[in-house]
Amino acid sequence: MYATRLKTCDASSPRSSPENRYGVYLSSIHSASRRAHQPYPNSTGPHEPTFNEVSACIRLGHKYQVDFMVQRNMDFLRKYYTDDFDARYPSNLVRPPSFQALHSIGVVNLARLTGELRMLPTALMDCCTLGTEIVDGFA
Repeated sequence: MYATRLKTCDASSPRSSPENRYGVYLSSIHSASRRAHQPYPNSTGPHEPTFNEVSACIRLGHKYQVDFMVQRNMDFLRKYYTDDFDARYPSNLVRPPSFQALHSIGVVNLARLTGELRMLPTALMDCCTLGTEIVDGFA
């Protein structure tokens, strides 16, 4: 019986990083008082997620097929990284308030991971504002 369980384990999958697990943990704490599949509140709400929380939820949700978690966080990113340039420019919010400019590189990576290609133009445009910082990359 133990041998058959070993055969079904995927030993080749990499472990989740502590930062990703911590981000998901923080996100679950903040959403404990409300249903997990509801969207994040606006920036005037009680909790504005950090890039690490959003990234961890998307990456681990994608890895473990937790669709509502991926959808919730992608919806949050789509409010800022949209393919509608007319809607983006009147707004003075280029990126979420809790994000740094360097996080736009990570947003490009998340958009590519999830196949959300509509986010790429504005995320890449945000990357263009980094100047020489862009060669340092994003870890």
